[in-house]
Amino acid sequence: METLPDGCTVAEVTRSDGVVAPAIWVGAQGDVTVLAEPLALAFSEVDQQRPYQRVAHLIASIAQLLVYYIAKKRPLLDKRGFQSFLKEYILKRANGDSIRQWAPLSRRALAIEVRNIAEYSDFCEREYGHLPLLERCTVPLPAPIGSQRSFWRLMACNERDLFSHLAIRREVEQGRIKIPRRANKGGGADGLVGMTEDFAWKLIDAERNPTFKALWLLGYFGGPRLSESMNLWICDVLPGRMRSLWFPGDIFFDLPLVVIANPWESHWCGKVGDERITREEYLLKEYGLRPRPLMAETEGGEYRGKAAGFKGTKPTNRSGAMRQIFWASEEAARLFETSIAEVRIIRNRMPRAKLHPFLFVNTDPRKPDVQGDMLTLSNARKAFERALLRIGGTPYRFKQKPHGMRHLYKDLIKSIAGEDRGAVQVCMGHRARDSQDEYGSLDMRAMRHAMATVRQQREDS
Repeated sequence: METLPDGCTVAEVTRSDGVVAPAIWVGAQGDVTVLAEPLALAFSEVDQQRPYQRVAHLIASIAQLLVYYIAKKRPLLDKRGFQSFLKEYILKRANGDSIRQWAPLSRRALAIEVRNIAEYSDFCEREYGHLPLLERCTVPLPAPIGSQRSFWRLMACNERDLFSHLAIRREVEQGRIKIPRRANKGGGADGLVGMTEDFAWKLIDAERNPTFKALWLLGYFGGPRLSESMNLWICDVLPGRMRSLWFPGDIFFDLPLVVIANPWESHWCGKVGDERITREEYLLKEYGLRPRPLMAETEGGEYRGKAAGFKGTKPTNRSGAMRQIFWASEEAARLFETSIAEVRIIRNRMPRAKLHPFLFVNTDPRKPDVQGDMLTLSNARKAFERALLRIGGTPYRFKQKPHGMRHLYKDLIKSIAGEDRGAVQVCMGHRARDSQDEYGSLDMRAMRHAMATVRQQREDS
């Protein structure tokens, strides 16, 4: 629970179906009200499987705005009054406020705060037709037109204009507030749409942490979802020669084999030929754990933050309930093998890593108490954001997000497999085309030749 000053508190609530979301509670002790509109937004985001930390930050931004509104004695605001109020609030966030113990926000943090409020405005426009603050105060919202949302029409400006205007009003020693342009629909800075292969390599080359380097290599050039990578066990990365045991059609014996195993049903637990128990049974017996997709349901909630979903994928080994990664780049596969060797060395030095079988662990030197714990989805997402910022990217815009790695992988596989949709579906692990063979129309030798051709073209360009 995060207690905010002036009678405004953020705390979780549980819906009748067991779903948890952050809520804003307003009022003095004994007379507390849960605000319906922010709660509706929070449950909407959670139901869409947005990262919980992202939802919590969104609701916290709305709460901070209400804290300031309460401090201003809850005035009734019309359109013009709301414009002045919001600009004054943003200036306080930019410059800091000793009364409310607000430190000055960075440009990026300030931009996120404002966009969170804009997202709340958009939701309220769709659901209610107005922006509610507290009690009787509601501000009418104009309907959005074209690409300009109701919030920015209410402010009679766009993001760039708003922040430029605020920059003029700020104290000189604080400097100007700079913010990226709003992206045109379907485009981005310098004409970038999504992430390119060169962009991916730039991000990978700039990453110094071997755990995250391995994750980015696997995501961009192997294509698993980030949650699937979080479910990998240490035994799921194997020498290429192991392909002959489970995937007889696969000829990439010189590249590392990465197995995506069903967390419940797969019998692969690290010992070849031993299929006596499932992964779910092995986890419980050896570690007292449940599969990561179920960790949010543990009593007491001690493992909730460790949960990582697993979307059903089409296995290329049905009896083993698993599929292999099809590399889109031989160079990336070999660099991944090198990075994983470093990951294993670091992991073996951490006593807490012996408490679970998961491959990727927390290696943060600032937090020795959690070193060796299974890496969480939220930490991986934060690391990806840092990696993007390190090379001048813009997190969560222009497809620059963790799932964007999978989008790029699909583009790379299409460039290798051409118009062979069946091959693309097999590489992606999609469950469509149930009538196809285990490998669909994927021709391994043709794929290998195409990979070599694409690599040569990249080297020649």
